[in-house]
This record gives sequence, structure tokens and C-alpha cells, in this order.
Amino acid sequence: GRGDRPGIYVPELYVSSSQTEAALADFLKGDAAALVILGETGIGKTNLLCHWASDLSQDGHAVFYYDCAGSIHDSIETGLARDLGAANADELNDVLQHISELAAANGRSRLILIFDAINEYRRPNQVGTAHLLRQIDALVGRLPDRNVKVVFSCRTVPWRQLHNTGKTQLLWHHYHQPEGAGEPFLLLQQLDEETFALVYEKYRAHFNLQTEHDQIPPALRENLTRPFFLRMLAEAYSGRGIPVAQDSLLLNIFKRFYEERINSREDQKFIEGLVQAMYERNRSILWFDDLEAYPDLYAELLSEDPDSSYQRMLARGILSETPGDFFQSAQVRFLYDPLGSYALARLLYRQERDGSHLTALIREKRDFHLALSLIHI
Repeated sequence: GRGDRPGIYVPELYVSSSQTEAALADFLKGDAAALVILGETGIGKTNLLCHWASDLSQDGHAVFYYDCAGSIHDSIETGLARDLGAANADELNDVLQHISELAAANGRSRLILIFDAINEYRRPNQVGTAHLLRQIDALVGRLPDRNVKVVFSCRTVPWRQLHNTGKTQLLWHHYHQPEGAGEPFLLLQQLDEETFALVYEKYRAHFNLQTEHDQIPPALRENLTRPFFLRMLAEAYSGRGIPVAQDSLLLNIFKRFYEERINSREDQKFIEGLVQAMYERNRSILWFDDLEAYPDLYAELLSEDPDSSYQRMLARGILSETPGDFFQSAQVRFLYDPLGSYALARLLYRQERDGSHLTALIREKRDFHLALSLIHI
């Protein structure tokens, strides 16, 4: 993000995990071609990969980071060939081999390809995560040697769905199995008490929180061991004390964050329209072109007025935009998926009045990860 538009990764808030970083170091120096990283919503997958990518670059490695919600070509091989300077995908093998030879001559450098959040990959023809996973696995199978490596992340729930439908039958002999893990992936865990104390102090200083760590009840601390919830709480109560005795604090965090930043009827109408479009199209990331069918929304997105609802939502950390290119239009999404899920819940509950069919409506949308996130909040 930028100073006026905060992103998910804030370097000064990052706290390393010796176990996780040891697993990444083992993978980097080992022979395995690929690594899978799994974790719940808000557990810190993107932060980990952003931090690792920064460290790798500083150490002289070449890193290509792809946000699978947007910055990725429909064809992995075509997009990668283009990014590596090849004329077309037919030259990709030769280019990768040349890079590997250069890395071998250097003695320590690697090319690392990172695909973050494969579960967020969607295309207008409803092609999704399974399609992308097949492409990545095919790429893993053709990598020349240990000098070119692939890492991808996925949320635990979508991964389980892929597994249950037989779509995780990969070339597993090419994948790294972390030491002590029973399966060939790195599973991120919630913060332990000691790490949470360190993380909380960083957040407290950064957001000027007026509540000391030892004032937080154990039950609330347990909920805040998912970094996303801690970030949401810190932003909601920046410069103030946290009402630690309040019942249903996490729900109130979403409510407060939402209402403080979406505080005009104009902005509320815009967000409700955007969530409705996402729900109807069964996608949590929308291309601008998709929204031509919604004239009011489309006009808002294209408005050059810096005080438009869309620009305010970007500036306040509600929405995020991925710029378009020659091949596809720009994309819009909620910066935090659970916040989008909260907006979805508000919309559906109001439409249903009594909420009696809310869960059923959500479960019908099993490919819509805002709905899946809502079930697990």
C-alpha cells in the first residue's frame, strides 16, 4: 500500500517466526522445486511472503511475486515468458534453463516465483483455483533444477475442498516437506502467547493504542492470535483504549471499522451495490469490465472526482484496486476479505429480514470465498 492507502503488509509490524523462517531457508537451499503454504484467513500468509520476498531480493535472489487475485496472466507460461523477456511461451524452457545456468555460475542466487493466494484466482468464464493449480504444478514439473523454485499459498478451507474433490493430485515428489511435518506443505499456525505479546507491542506503538498487553483478557487474546483481527482492532481503536470488557468485541470491531469508514449514505449505497454485484456474479474480485452491466457502479469506478465514493473507499482502506494492462481491465476487491464478508452479511440479512435463510444462501455460494470466510469468522 501507499501512505494514504494502507496495504495488508506493513514491514514495521512484521514479527518473524523462527520455525517458519527455518522451513523457508531449508526449502531455499534444498533440492525440492516447490513449496505449498497453507493457513486460515488472516493468519499472515501474504505478510510472510511479502517479507520473505523482500529478504530474498536483498540477498541477491531474483523474485517474481504474483497476486493471484489480479496480477497474473490467464496462462501461467505465457505470462511468465513475457515477464522473463521471452518472445512467447515456446521459449520458456530455454529461458528458465539459461537463468538456472547463470544462478549456478553465481553460486548462491536463485529465481523464486511466488504465487500468493491461489484460492482468489477467478476469471469471467468461472475458471478458478483448480485450473490455476494445474498450471502451477505443470510449471513445477518442467523447472530445470534447484536454482528455479516455485512457492504458492492457499487458504486452508479452499485447499481442503480441492483435496476432497481429488484436485490436489500433484507431482508431489517435486515438493518440499518441512522437517517434522507429516505432509508436504507448510501450515501456518496462530500466534503463540509469547509471539503475540511481541506483535501486540508493535501494533500498540504503531497505532497508539491506549491499552496495555496485560489488560487484554485471555479469551480476547486467543481471538487476536490471528493477525488480521489484531490489525482490524488496532485500526478501529487507534489512539484510544480498547473496550476489553465488551461482549462480542470482534463483531463490534467489524461494525465499528465499517461504520466509521463507510459513514455516508452515498458510500453505503456504493458498497452495497458492489457487494450485490459480487454476490450475483459469485466472485469476490470484479473486473471493471464486469461492472458495465451496473451503470451506476461503473460510472463511479471511472469517475475522476477525488472525492467520489470509490476514491474514498480506496483511501480509507476498504477497497483495493489492481491496475489493468493491455490484456485485461483493472480489478476491484475488498482489501480485507472478512470485512467484505461482513458487508455481505449486512446486505443478505437486510434482504432476508429475519435472517432465517442466511446460512443456506451463503452455503449455496461455495465458490464465493467471501461467503466461505463469513461462515468461519
